[in-house]
Amino acid sequence: MPDLFDFDYTIELTEEVIQESLQGLILHFKASGNSHSVHMKDREFGRIYQAGGESIIVPGLNGKIRMCIPELEKRGHCHRWNGSSSPMLHLNDELRDFQDPEEIAAKFRAAADRCLAAGGDYYTLYSIRTNISIGVSGPGIDKAITREMDRLAVELGFRHYKEKPKALGMRINHINKKNKPIIEAIFEAMKPMKDHREARQFFDSHAFQDPSRYGDGSENFITLMPSVFDCQCLIESDNIKDTAEILAHIGGSWWKPENEGRLIIRTKDDVYDTIMSEPDDDVEDENEYRIYEDDDIDDEAAELEEDHHEADSDVPGPSIPEGIPA
Repeated sequence: MPDLFDFDYTIELTEEVIQESLQGLILHFKASGNSHSVHMKDREFGRIYQAGGESIIVPGLNGKIRMCIPELEKRGHCHRWNGSSSPMLHLNDELRDFQDPEEIAAKFRAAADRCLAAGGDYYTLYSIRTNISIGVSGPGIDKAITREMDRLAVELGFRHYKEKPKALGMRINHINKKNKPIIEAIFEAMKPMKDHREARQFFDSHAFQDPSRYGDGSENFITLMPSVFDCQCLIESDNIKDTAEILAHIGGSWWKPENEGRLIIRTKDDVYDTIMSEPDDDVEDENEYRIYEDDDIDDEAAELEEDHHEADSDVPGPSIPEGIPA
């Protein structure tokens, strides 16, 4: 009777076997979305990956590939490293078979269309984008998805915001709603614009005075960083009420005049006193980030409209630099 333990189960590592294993490894990485690394401990059952927004099970690394990994590593094709939960394997980028960016963009577009058809809003599309970006990586993919996001932002625009106010996302309030002169100045600047890129250029080149932040009336300034959807809504807005609401959802950062490089739009002298004397009726605590309904801003919006159209006002308007539409 033959001795089974005397049989050699190893595979001869010929060049053909090594190249087959390398191709298998390349396919394994593509199936996993070309993530940075894969888990070495995944064998028969594989691991669940999010690829292109879909959950798939990638087969584990088979025995032949595993046997060739030391040789592939020796040749500089890959390298092993210790992860927090298991050994990991990284494949060099130049060997990878990356997904076609247009195919991934098409998957995003289809998922976005399904979301919108089911009653979703533009802000929800960021979750779809994140899901795809986590599951699939490669040259040109982020750019292709961004192009689709921007296309939808322009197509949906102001009408979509009016139908679904939550499309703007979280309310941030970087521009105080009582800082009416600044809101008016932005509203007037947006009026002649026809393209969201014009609006973004305006915000990239301007800083806005906000006297309320430090409680002392000192000169404080903020810059705003609107998304393509924000910009599209602003240039389509035909009233200050909506402009104020859109601005309330735009993120920004503090800016110091000594940084230079921006034109400054100043507010009126009495805005600080108004802000500090009038109680702030913003929602706090657990409701801090809820989306306000129309009646939350009706009073202040009506006041904005009244102030804007008041022709006989003897209070000078905001100081707008030359070249900015008045």
